[in-house]
Amino acid sequence: MNSSQSDFILQWNTSSLIAHWGEFRQYIINKKPLIAAIQETKFLDSDLDKYTLEPFGYSLYCQNLDKPRRGGVALYISN
Repeated sequence: MNSSQSDFILQWNTSSLIAHWGEFRQYIINKKPLIAAIQETKFLDSDLDKYTLEPFGYSLYCQNLDKPRRGGVALYISN
């Protein structure tokens, strides 16, 4: 773990990460958790390029339920 990273795991049922993206992104940038485990992302596979945190050092792993937007989970893991 590098010195700028916090030693915790974030867990959040967002009821649509898309609706909370700005808040989530800012939180990750400021607090730097090791892992963010997110439920109810409501992502479609086609959304993934828009909701990456790779520039901030996180890899995205997710399972989406395509059409209609519902459910879905995501793990953002610090590199």
